[in-house]
Amino acid sequence: ENHRGTSTLVVARLGGERGVEDARVLVPSARFEQAFTPRYSPDGRRVAYSAWTAGGFRDVRIVDVATGAFREIAHDRAEDWEPSWSPDGKTVFFASDRAFGIPNVFAFDVEDAKLWQVTNVCTGAMQPEVSPDGRTLMTGSWDQTVRLWDVATGLERANYNWNIGRVYCVTYAPDGLRLAAGGDLGRVVVW
Repeated sequence: ENHRGTSTLVVARLGGERGVEDARVLVPSARFEQAFTPRYSPDGRRVAYSAWTAGGFRDVRIVDVATGAFREIAHDRAEDWEPSWSPDGKTVFFASDRAFGIPNVFAFDVEDAKLWQVTNVCTGAMQPEVSPDGRTLMTGSWDQTVRLWDVATGLERANYNWNIGRVYCVTYAPDGLRLAAGGDLGRVVVW
């Protein structure tokens, strides 16, 4: 929902004449607040999303779908965006510039509230996406690369550049056997 510069996180059920039923505001937004990149947890009980709020804060929130209660992973001057859940729903991965102003991927343990840095790439790592088996993290970057990381060790497994431009989206097929990435040159590669 967007009203004059304010966007609000809304949830709904697919179906009905209009294609959407039971739409409701999940988290109300103050004037000019923005909600971005919502992602359901694997069990569908929570949504992680990035929110711009008063004072220029951009933080990742985790909201309970049933109650609308939310908590922020951190409320600080770092910009946090593009949350993505681990397949078991225990960890939220997200991009952040909290390390020297360079975007990299961080992880947040939902139960223990532990936060740690996953990647350390001087050209940035963003768009975190975890493989269906939970073992590999895929990231895109402004340096036009797609990287695969071992989730357990944080070590880089592979690095690809297909001349698709700055990589703005990455995803796995549900079976985890195919991957796709898209860049700002309007190209998508599937492998």
